[in-house]
Amino acid sequence: MLVYYYSEDGGVTRKGPYTASQLDKRRRQGLVATNARVWSEEYEAQAPGDAETKNEIRKTSVWRVVGCFVLVGLFLGIYLSGNVGGEIQTAERLSAEGGAPLPGLFPDEEEAESGISEEVMQNMEILQNLRIPVCCFEDTPVDEALMFISAVARKSGVMLNLMSETHGGAEPVIPHLQREDVSALELLEAVCDASVCSFRVEAVGVFVYPKSLAPLTNREEYQPQNEAEQHLLDALKTIMIPRCCFDGNSVDDAMMFLLAVTRDVGFSINYEYVGERDVVIPYLNLEQLSAYDLLRCICRRTGCVFWPDNGTVAVAPADELEY
Repeated sequence: MLVYYYSEDGGVTRKGPYTASQLDKRRRQGLVATNARVWSEEYEAQAPGDAETKNEIRKTSVWRVVGCFVLVGLFLGIYLSGNVGGEIQTAERLSAEGGAPLPGLFPDEEEAESGISEEVMQNMEILQNLRIPVCCFEDTPVDEALMFISAVARKSGVMLNLMSETHGGAEPVIPHLQREDVSALELLEAVCDASVCSFRVEAVGVFVYPKSLAPLTNREEYQPQNEAEQHLLDALKTIMIPRCCFDGNSVDDAMMFLLAVTRDVGFSINYEYVGERDVVIPYLNLEQLSAYDLLRCICRRTGCVFWPDNGTVAVAPADELEY
């Protein structure tokens, strides 16, 4: 599969990879200088082999590293569309367990252009580039391991949201895991292996969930029924929250927090917890996300759902509702 790069300084700084249509689009937009050097390279997907093969892959040139996390992001996009489920979404894992040959870097150019957002790519880059010097987990809840990775990221000057998606269930536990000098991506894969979990990368962050809860992670979000509901949901996506931290707070407390933030930025939106029982939010620490995404994260953490109701955002446990 051919992918394209271009450089405006003789090849020292390379920009890409792009499909042919992506490159033509950038040319039409004037983003590629007329005197830029353009070249193509062949990408060959490699199935996992022995340890020596894996080490050779890790030591390849920069473009192969870029190709690896683009491919990982692509499989994550396929997972979110419902084509692959319940496994850690990496190229090696899909090849080893799925039994099917790996596709090229961009099996579908439209999906390459629209299916992988820039934010997802950035989060994949962080996972690939962030190094973990040493760690040791012994009977450690997964959310504590994610807190550790987040702390390393902050110390390195990068922001990465990580969340354990338990839908109100028990927190998965890592019996034993010890690693040295690994990337955050490699550590995340090892954490999932040890705790029987999977993970996926989204624009808002990285979500780890027990494989047994895969059907819940694929639950469709509420679809607006009219223009007023669509307008309310769109408004939630524009309300940005710099940082929030819940640890044992109730969902009702979170609604009050969202109400205060919404009022501060000039929106008139009400939030109401309408569940019959109190629901507590386990540890949840997130940065730079919209009110809409925060609601999604709260629901994924607690097993609740939310929907617009006559200008109000209503939240309740999913198991109290009739579908």
